[in-house]
Amino acid sequence: MSFAKSGTAKSGPKGSLINSGSFAIASLNKLSGSSFNGRTQAPHIINFTKEGNGWRKGETEAWYQQQTKLSTTFKSLEYRKEREYPFYHEFIVVDLGNQTVCRFDRRGDIHNRANPLIGEPIPSEDTAHIISKSDQDFYPVIGMNSDLVLRMQFPQGQDLLTVLAVCYGIQANKDTQAYTLTRYNCYFFSWMIVTATARCTVDWALLAQEETLWATLVTSVINGLSQDPGPGPKAIISSTPATKKKSDTKVATKFVGSAYLFNTLRKALEETRGQIRKSLAELILHSTIDKAMHEVSEISAQKAACQAARDHAAQAARDAAMEAVIEKMWREIMSSPEGGDLWKKKCLLAEECVQKASAAAADVAGHRIAIVSPPTPDPRSEQSPSTSAVEGEGIPAPLAKWETAWDASWDKSWVSSSASQPDAANNNKSDSSKISISDRAKAAWIKAWQEACNANEVYVPLISRGVSSHVTTNLPQAVPEVLQFETDPSTIKKMMKALIPIKGSSTSELQEWVKARILEHCQRVAILTAGAQQPSRDEFEETMRGVWISTVGCLSDTMQREAITDPA
Repeated sequence: MSFAKSGTAKSGPKGSLINSGSFAIASLNKLSGSSFNGRTQAPHIINFTKEGNGWRKGETEAWYQQQTKLSTTFKSLEYRKEREYPFYHEFIVVDLGNQTVCRFDRRGDIHNRANPLIGEPIPSEDTAHIISKSDQDFYPVIGMNSDLVLRMQFPQGQDLLTVLAVCYGIQANKDTQAYTLTRYNCYFFSWMIVTATARCTVDWALLAQEETLWATLVTSVINGLSQDPGPGPKAIISSTPATKKKSDTKVATKFVGSAYLFNTLRKALEETRGQIRKSLAELILHSTIDKAMHEVSEISAQKAACQAARDHAAQAARDAAMEAVIEKMWREIMSSPEGGDLWKKKCLLAEECVQKASAAAADVAGHRIAIVSPPTPDPRSEQSPSTSAVEGEGIPAPLAKWETAWDASWDKSWVSSSASQPDAANNNKSDSSKISISDRAKAAWIKAWQEACNANEVYVPLISRGVSSHVTTNLPQAVPEVLQFETDPSTIKKMMKALIPIKGSSTSELQEWVKARILEHCQRVAILTAGAQQPSRDEFEETMRGVWISTVGCLSDTMQREAITDPA
């Protein structure tokens, strides 16, 4: 069904969309009296959900194999719109190049007890109808009763399997399997076929698949981190390149772990190659790429950056602990014959405590550290300061959770590791060194952790933004050698004044045109149903992605089969 305005005053024959019976059966009855009019065949009902049917098996596969004896390749696709009020049914016609065409339709069965007028789903009937151009019953009707909305040319050819894969994707999706009058009707069916066949002409995943293109992407993104000021003066780095507002800026300070962080982020980016390739293959609309690439790369970069922060802080704490051990034991090391062994044991003890305490503190701290400071007195208050504390001594701030976790882990590790050294465990100096070493290591840990977290807040967005920007800028585009399309300006103007004619080979331009049609449909549905039905473009776009993922799975399976049967 369509809620679009009539394009012409004339209307075509009765029963173009939701009909009083089965279109396929009615057409078959007509064909039986016309001896199939040369090469015209009975309409085939595409039903992948029927038991025994599926992708490349069952009745539709048998129908397709029958067509391989004739022709399954088309170089021209027409998106057409019937003139009959009130439905203005839309359908697809592909020219098979052997004086036959194949017409693809989606209709709904009104004999179902559901009420399609309020959006309830009813069984769908998706059909493929081979029609001879010499057929005087079916072929002339196409031009007489409908207008050409869009013509697409595929100079290198497309196969009927592409359209069948789209039909499979629609029927495999729980939301689109059934026919709904205001959403998943003949309009959606046509939009999906147009968008998917165009999408098949270009391989976006090449950016992450081809070695040179992938290397260029990685280099471009990592070079984007060069805004790091390194050991020099501080630099302001905007979190949003287009708008450098004061509130949006982050300050990148000197950070001794920058080189390690960059290497970690680069390794993480390399490891996302498979995810990026898969995501690009499963995306159908240009407008969704930026967000998808941002999410994939940000999750990976954030995880890697957090691990880098843990490693950097733990290393800083270890270095500080070793310094504290030397300062505490240097006299004993120099004077005692066993000084070397004692120093080695204390170093191993401190190193184990640092390792466990650092992990415990990081687990509690998460990505950021909240520094708890004493409350600032309100100057407007006339009350005198509390005297509960000893005069002249400040009230200590409560320990932060990370610090509590550090102390508990350090104490536990120290006692556990010292159990094998009774003399050291009972020595007061040992207790004193435990505290001093812990404090020194803890101070170094929090300083390094804060530095790393501050750096992560700058560099993780640079990674995710760099990936999304590079991909959207360098996304492969279809060329005229594989795709051309154009609309009939007069037809478009008559049907929908808001839509502009298009001509070219850019899949992004074609998609924007389809999205404009979707938006116009959503607005008209909302008006004609008085707001009872309010489909949205975002809803359609998300559904189209789900259908496309299933379609890609079918086409990939077909390519694998062809590779096996024809390895050359």
